[in-house]
Amino acid sequence: MMNTITLTRVEVYTGPLILVRFTEKYVALPSRSEHQTGLAIDLGLKKEIMDFICPEFPYEGICNEFRKEAICHGFIERYQSGKEDITGIGHEPWHFRYVGYPHSEIMNLNQLALEEYVEFIKGFPYGQKHLQILGKGQRIEICYIPLPAVGTVTIAVDGNTDYQVSGNNMDGLIITLWRNHNGES
Repeated sequence: MMNTITLTRVEVYTGPLILVRFTEKYVALPSRSEHQTGLAIDLGLKKEIMDFICPEFPYEGICNEFRKEAICHGFIERYQSGKEDITGIGHEPWHFRYVGYPHSEIMNLNQLALEEYVEFIKGFPYGQKHLQILGKGQRIEICYIPLPAVGTVTIAVDGNTDYQVSGNNMDGLIITLWRNHNGES
């Protein structure tokens, strides 16, 4: 017995839209890929036949060892399972993003996606209490400075303190200061 399928005009035209929405969860549109920044990389388990869109990168063996070690070098697994509503991208266990240390460590310890981390850091404004952690033999302080729509921002940093200023790609700067354990520069 044969089944008869009747398609309405709505079903015919929404079908491709559903496919596009599914595709956008795994493939960035032109000019929207983190890879274009030079800060992201996709990794895959070496196999005779590889899927270059969704490569296999399991949570075991050498792949999982890489995941653990990557955090110490400033990399995070960018699109984690359970964070799809936050990132807007489906789970991609193969996609890694450089955010720098200690940010990778903080994100990992607090199980934060990059979007959550940017909001989290806003809770430590410059001139008030900074986020402080111990890492790599130093006390590290992190704070946030909102950028005005027009004008400049000036901050004071001790001349003996190593620091990094990073834009958050939205509305401000993340300042990272490396100090000795006793708080001296």
